[in-house]
Amino acid sequence: MKKLIALALTAVFAVSLVGCGTTAESSSLLDDDFEETTEVETTEVPTTFQKTTTMSPAEREATYKELCDEYDYDDVLFAPDRYEGMYCKFTGTVSALCKDDGTWFVLKDKSGNLIDVHGDAEYYERNQKVEIYGTIREVKSTYYSDGSVIIVDAKYVDFV
Repeated sequence: MKKLIALALTAVFAVSLVGCGTTAESSSLLDDDFEETTEVETTEVPTTFQKTTTMSPAEREATYKELCDEYDYDDVLFAPDRYEGMYCKFTGTVSALCKDDGTWFVLKDKSGNLIDVHGDAEYYERNQKVEIYGTIREVKSTYYSDGSVIIVDAKYVDFV
């Protein structure tokens, strides 16, 4: 009888764990494949998007930027897995550019920390102050830094 009760409880726990899971589709807030139009369907700014959401490009940018949080550089380095995929905002000065293929630049924040910014670098110059909005891809060691750097996939870059 005790074995039967233990088996039943184990089954109940297993079913409850499966019910708490998330899918890859539900964990993504923004993807590049959303429809962009000039029509406005809602007056409120949503915190998450459904694939049927229709927004103007300006609304889409504003909403994306609202989702981005400023993170402490050392916190991200300490627990990179916790921050990967998170929407982020970093402010700093462009310190290096890769204009050969126009795909990345290095941002130096006010503390001297380095952030690799992947996105369109062809419009930026060294020593420009910018704010970047994007997602944290990973933290890794590089040849041009004494330690590790945060790599960000930039969606929007604003001059400050």
